Amino acid sequence: MLLILLCLLSLASQEGAAADPDPRVAVREAYHEAWTGRDAAALTAVWRAKPALVLSTFDADLEAGLAAWEAGAEGHEALTAEHFERAVWAAELAAAALDRPIFGDYAHAFTGWDAEERKRFRRGQAAFGEANAALREEKAQEARARAAECREIAIALGDWWGTAMGLGIEGTALLALERPKEAAVAFARARLLNHQLGLFASEFRALRGLVDALIAADDNVRAIRAANDGLVYARDQGDVSAQRALLDARRTAESALDDEAAATSTAAEIAALGQ
Repeated sequence: MLLILLCLLSLASQEGAAADPDPRVAVREAYHEAWTGRDAAALTAVWRAKPALVLSTFDADLEAGLAAWEAGAEGHEALTAEHFERAVWAAELAAAALDRPIFGDYAHAFTGWDAEERKRFRRGQAAFGEANAALREEKAQEARARAAECREIAIALGDWWGTAMGLGIEGTALLALERPKEAAVAFARARLLNHQLGLFASEFRALRGLVDALIAADDNVRAIRAANDGLVYARDQGDVSAQRALLDARRTAESALDDEAAATSTAAEIAALGQ
């Protein structure tokens, strides 16, 4: 319990500080210590302090359990079971603490897959990598196909993280294919899933794509709302470049709606950011 309290104090002191650029270490230690003592209250406090690290922390156990099963070494069944049990315990506590049932559903889905489903999960991960590679090679049609494969596999398995990843890259590919309405659907779904999963940086990337897609689709009222949501994150992160880009997009949407008063006000906000 003492280690958990020290970790929580460390997390609190690091909020907004640059002393420790990787708070994942403290969270992981607190997570393991809480499991050793089956201290649900302590882990609940950790999740509330660092909601953005919940998924990656317990997912490491899910992946480790799957990897042990895949390796098939002697005693792997017990090792897989141990990793899975800890992950499910942590996910259920996070679901209750943060009112996000997606964590519990994701962990239970992962631990309940049979051999064939585990192989399909790996195929979904591979499809995501292939989609990324196709985008880098500017093969948007291939990227869209592989992203859709990733998304379809993941959603059928209850792999919500994989679903969000597939949707995000699918939106990017659809935008490159000049299919903005479809891209907006993909980006919006990715944004909402990433928010529920506590993947706020990924949510922001989806929001940026959503803004572009909505403007291209001439859905300017919704684009302004999405831009404003993105600005909250960009300002919190102190990302001036992103703020400028989002404000510029909002001004474009405001002008398209013939709201020149709003566009002029937004232009003043852009100027206030400086060069």
